[in-house]
Amino acid sequence: MKVNAMRNELDSDELVFAIQKTISAMTRRLKVALPRGWRLVVKVACESGKEAPPHELMYLDVQADEGGGSWAEAKIQTLEKCPGWTATHPMEIEEIRNTLDFLGFDDEAISEADCYADLTPEDIKWLVDVENGPGLAPGFGGIKIPYQCNFVQTDSNGGLVAESGEILIAFSGAAAWQDLQFALAVAREMRDHWNEKKDEFLTMDFEPLKTYPEIEFWMVNLGLQ
Repeated sequence: MKVNAMRNELDSDELVFAIQKTISAMTRRLKVALPRGWRLVVKVACESGKEAPPHELMYLDVQADEGGGSWAEAKIQTLEKCPGWTATHPMEIEEIRNTLDFLGFDDEAISEADCYADLTPEDIKWLVDVENGPGLAPGFGGIKIPYQCNFVQTDSNGGLVAESGEILIAFSGAAAWQDLQFALAVAREMRDHWNEKKDEFLTMDFEPLKTYPEIEFWMVNLGLQ
């Protein structure tokens, strides 16, 4: 496993190590679904507190040794650019065009397509290009989870401090519906990690993800509801 980037302002690296351990074990066990490698991006951003929002508390980008592509990064970027979205998802051509318009891109590159199936590999490569394209990922595998956190302040003032924010998780490498399993398994690891903390009371709100039956299926399967 290769670490592309890791930034952490949490109180320790325990969560980072737990995520890496989980995704390493899963990708080894389910390697049959990942013939061309894989990539995972996790971001924890705080929307309240002393710092100007959104303040990045943690960022982790890891991939298979053989590579991982740009889809996971594009899924994160899609969730950041489309604030009303709770998850990346399959998109019909009209939704793609409307989203490109919202993002400030014209759809000339895909003007010949009548449906998603008509998009060429070049079209899709441009869509998920995070540097020279819109960075729009039309498929499952990216999730956004709001959280609320109360923690014990460690300075001389003491007391409880309340924060809120979002956790963004994106996985790519398998079929889109399988990417959901990897992403939600990482979310479960994060939930379990914070449930074990004695000085933090962090609640991840999985309810918005139930908009999508495919996501709720994996939530039930993984014990997230």
